[in-house]
Amino acid sequence: MPEVQARINAVLAAGMTTGAAKFIHGERGIQTFGKARALARLHANLRLFFAHGAK
Repeated sequence: MPEVQARINAVLAAGMTTGAAKFIHGERGIQTFGKARALARLHANLRLFFAHGAK
């Protein structure tokens, strides 16, 4: 999972919100366990939300 989160962070940092949204959407289908993954997913969604608002 860290590689998926790293990819999402890199795409968001590059300002490519559409690409990040696709990665975030695809990441939802990955089976994980624990609250840490849910928190990372929330973090990515919030970053995407604010990136869209910054434009």
